[in-house]
Amino acid sequence: MNRPIDTYKYFYFIGIGGIGMSALARYFNLKKAIVSGFDRERTTLTTELEAEGIAITYSDTIDALPMRRIGTPADTLVVYTPAVPQSNQQMIWFRERNFTLMKRAQVLGLITKSSRSIAVAGTHGKTTTTALVAHILKHNNIDVSAFIGGISANYNTNFLYGNSNTMVIEADEFDRSFLRLEPSLAVITSTDPDHLDIYKDQEGVREAFLEFARIAKKFGKLLTKINLPVSGDFSYGLNKNAHYYAEDIQIQNRQFHYTLSFPNGEKISTSCQVPGIHNVENAVAAAGLCHIYGLTPTQIAEGIKTFKGVKRRFEIILQLPNLAFIDDYAHHPAELEALLKSARLLYPDRKITIIFQPHLYSRTRDFHQEFAESLSIADRVVLLDIYPAREEKIEGVTEELIYKHLTCAEKDIVFLGELMDFVKKIRLQNDVIITAGAGNISDAVEGIKNILYEKKK
Repeated sequence: MNRPIDTYKYFYFIGIGGIGMSALARYFNLKKAIVSGFDRERTTLTTELEAEGIAITYSDTIDALPMRRIGTPADTLVVYTPAVPQSNQQMIWFRERNFTLMKRAQVLGLITKSSRSIAVAGTHGKTTTTALVAHILKHNNIDVSAFIGGISANYNTNFLYGNSNTMVIEADEFDRSFLRLEPSLAVITSTDPDHLDIYKDQEGVREAFLEFARIAKKFGKLLTKINLPVSGDFSYGLNKNAHYYAEDIQIQNRQFHYTLSFPNGEKISTSCQVPGIHNVENAVAAAGLCHIYGLTPTQIAEGIKTFKGVKRRFEIILQLPNLAFIDDYAHHPAELEALLKSARLLYPDRKITIIFQPHLYSRTRDFHQEFAESLSIADRVVLLDIYPAREEKIEGVTEELIYKHLTCAEKDIVFLGELMDFVKKIRLQNDVIITAGAGNISDAVEGIKNILYEKKK
């Protein structure tokens, strides 16, 4: 049986720079625990954690461990992410000395056990929905805590610390992590196949979400997107057969305006600063959760209007008269399809170029045809080399697998190190440039922005 999480004095995070791990580290740091950790590389996020007083080492050697900030096996909890290999030297060192090691999801489950927790699950849409639910609650003076899988543009953080008993959690399906949670209220936004390195096939993904649904209905209420292979107590969508839905959707000045409909027949108009038809669906999901939680339609609509989105989720980096530059985290075919269709809606008369960095060899192998189909919505596709993340190279799997199935008018393969020179040569007229991917393509965004701005001066 797990002991109470607040009985530990020291917390060491292996993989502290991850978006989920860093939120947990911030939580314990704000709880006045002694927090430290390891990550492979220094990033904007790890630099922020260090500025907040968290000690971080960038070497996994034993000599690099910050021993003064690590206690005994009795009072130290070591938290790790499944993305860190079991061969990690520090992981081995802690195990050999009988320290308690837990996955991030286990720790999150323990934290939320005694709270009124709202869990947002789904293969896509969960980060924006999580951030929006947290924002609507906070906008209505509920001092909520939130663990978000991205950086909220409203609060410039992936973690909100509140004094109420309400917690909003992004429930990650990777490694079946979300099955550790016992939410009071939950939503499932999508169940498209992903993480097939873990689940093997679509049936494995479906079974995991069915199990999450069973847990959610056992501990509270479940909201699901209409027509998913898993159902809950309530449904949502853009379909009038759902309990919660949006109708009369219009685009004005590149903003989506729509009417929210609630199960009691009440309707209210709202608008969202975050572009994309998929984000209208995310807003309906958030509205449903907040309504079941106890907010009124008016409170919900006002919260949606002031939501600024999440960084790297259809984030407009540059908006000039004849040029838009958008950055997005999309790394799955369904996400890319939603991204590009939304760009077409907002910029119907423009040439769309997408610069895409495939994420994981296994995902590229499993979905290369689907990637090509989604990407071909664009006029031009620029494919970067695959970002491996946690994986070793798979023989025969390269970006060429996607490239040969593309049907768009123009297509290129460019190595990330050569991308800036490539962008300098792009001829611009009336364009939308999009960068997409979950790897280190985000490091190139500022450089691309500067080049595009200079070209349009």
